Amino acid sequence: SGELFSLAIDPNACTGCGICTGICPENALEPVAETTAINSQTRRNYLLWEQLPDTPGDTIRRLQHDPDYSSLAATMLSRNFYRSLIGSGEDSAQEEKKIMHIITSLTEAILQPKVIEVVNKIGDYSERLAENVRNKLGDALPAENLEQLSETLKDIGRRKIHLADLMSRSQDGLKGKFIDSGDLQRKTDLLKSLKDLKWSLEEGPSGVGRSRFALVFNGHSMPWARKYPFNPMTQPTLIHEEGSISGDALGLFLGQLRYQIDHFKLLRRADLEVGDRYDPAQHDLSIAELNWSKLSNEEKQLVTPILVVIDRKFLDNNGWGELNRLLSVEYPVKIILLDDLHFAPEDTASLAHVNAFMLGAISLKSAYVFQGGLGEIDHLFDGLMEGMHSPGPALFRIYIKKELDQHNIMAGKDLDRLALDCRALPLLNFNPDRKKDFLRGAIHLEANQHVQEDWVVEKMKLPSGDVLDYAQSWADWAFTQEEWKSHFQLITEVGNWDLVSLYILKNKADREAVTPVIIRLDGEELKYYSVSREVVRVTEISLDYWRTLREMSGRLYEYPQRLQAEVEKEIKHKYEKKLDDQANDFHARLHEQEKIHMQKIKESLKQRLVALSKMSKNKMGN
Repeated sequence: SGELFSLAIDPNACTGCGICTGICPENALEPVAETTAINSQTRRNYLLWEQLPDTPGDTIRRLQHDPDYSSLAATMLSRNFYRSLIGSGEDSAQEEKKIMHIITSLTEAILQPKVIEVVNKIGDYSERLAENVRNKLGDALPAENLEQLSETLKDIGRRKIHLADLMSRSQDGLKGKFIDSGDLQRKTDLLKSLKDLKWSLEEGPSGVGRSRFALVFNGHSMPWARKYPFNPMTQPTLIHEEGSISGDALGLFLGQLRYQIDHFKLLRRADLEVGDRYDPAQHDLSIAELNWSKLSNEEKQLVTPILVVIDRKFLDNNGWGELNRLLSVEYPVKIILLDDLHFAPEDTASLAHVNAFMLGAISLKSAYVFQGGLGEIDHLFDGLMEGMHSPGPALFRIYIKKELDQHNIMAGKDLDRLALDCRALPLLNFNPDRKKDFLRGAIHLEANQHVQEDWVVEKMKLPSGDVLDYAQSWADWAFTQEEWKSHFQLITEVGNWDLVSLYILKNKADREAVTPVIIRLDGEELKYYSVSREVVRVTEISLDYWRTLREMSGRLYEYPQRLQAEVEKEIKHKYEKKLDDQANDFHARLHEQEKIHMQKIKESLKQRLVALSKMSKNKMGN
């Protein structure tokens, strides 16, 4: 059977930015002037869309595995996931909100099915527990004394009667069995608690059930997140402005964990009660002592995670220790580092701080670590899904671009892609559960282009028709950044130059007579730009970070490099020795030839002198 695909515009969230109309290849959307009639029609269409059933889960899963369809786009087809973040009018924060929308949607996609499983389990326990209570009450009835029951019913006639009256009308009294009132009391109280838990998960005061996760925002650098009451969050959100962000996050988590552990206690009791295996003397204490360390892996997967959202400024302000504390605990605290890669030329330490923080997080071997961006959507989707599935802590460093960066971009590229290709933010995936003994088994860099090389090399077609293998470096990234604009100078006369990617490989002496440059193709004109020392320095820092990641992943070894250097040295020594031997042999042969030639000259002169002396004697005799 077919399925209906529709595009519905939320009139309460649309800001008229035009992004959707620009990227829709089918031209299904077009910008038009706003009128009262169009607004009314849009509202009617949206109300109709809200009444339609959600996209089936089978359809979403099928499209997620379709190589021709984006897994992220497939996930967003569910309104239950897509509406995890709503719109607002803060245009300057659109990129941050776009990333947060993806993260919250995928988190919902991971956790909502798990909550549904719990709700179904609660329903199953409730039915079985109610049946258990009915059976116990039924077993207590006097079913064995049917003759006495028949005589009593004849006296009553054909009318309804309460069971208690029936039992009392018998001459000798219908004798029922004893029942365990304490057992029935526990079961009926448990049934009520399960009903309340099911309601809170399915509906609750909000009508959409309990939130699947909570958020902690660094309020100083993300003012859009603290807008009230029109903020885009639909989950419990804490805006951190002072004090310890790790304390706030852990406090929020432990507060939620306390209630969730109470729910796990109910589920464990229900599992025992439905089979009449619950023994208060044995199980009361063990269930009362339930805590995080005693939860099963399945139960830990159901615990509400905390998403801590920060930017690189938080790290610059001595936030490193705070975050390391969160990454060292075993709780599901997910740190979202939104990095715009902006820092002042005089503040190169900012880049070193972030790189060191990422390497330090890996060395802890306790947290999932991810690095990526919209330049590689599938890698971003897979990384977020894997990290959010992990029951422990996680760190996601995700690139977000700023609108002011949209200039000087290489042809055919956008900033999201350029950030990856210039090694400004290499793709990284570290899962400590993948291989605990060695880092190299847990680090994946395969999503990067030219992963075995220092830089990504692209073919640049020159105006002459030739093709240049151009290695993109961090300098090419800096060329797009407004704060680095003054560090590039157009060269009108090209002298002794070298690409930055090659220049940084030279020693100090060899650099003196060479100008480091980047190349840009402006229409049919090839332009050369010299770069400053600061650009060279940051390019070196970026290369060192990339090489460190390759070394930790087992893709770069000291031994092959040392062996290569030794082989090159040996070949050079042999070559130089051969040249010396050839030179010595040449000089020896030349000297021998000179001796022979001089001897011949001497013989020739001698013969001429003898001939001249004979001629003189003959003249004197005459």
